[in-house]
Amino acid sequence: MSMIRFTPYPPLQWAHGFSRTFAVIFVLCMLYGYLFLQADPTLRDLHNTLLHSFIFGWSGAGMNWLTLLLGTVISYVWGFLFGGTLSLCLNHCQKN
Repeated sequence: MSMIRFTPYPPLQWAHGFSRTFAVIFVLCMLYGYLFLQADPTLRDLHNTLLHSFIFGWSGAGMNWLTLLLGTVISYVWGFLFGGTLSLCLNHCQKN
């Protein structure tokens, strides 16, 4: 008799869920930056600093379709890694 191991936190589901969430948050941040940060240079600098911290290769040269696409892909990858790692850690802590 084989025993099926039940994982309360499926790693692939968590990874895909977090990756989509991270990608949507990035797109919303870019939209916010495009619409509202032109008027306030202090917030614009903070926004660029945060993007530079989380998106490798971010130069702050401007927001265009290429930066939107690349940032969305990178955010998706970060979310996938974070969600998968978090679920694996939670599953590890659930062991008896």
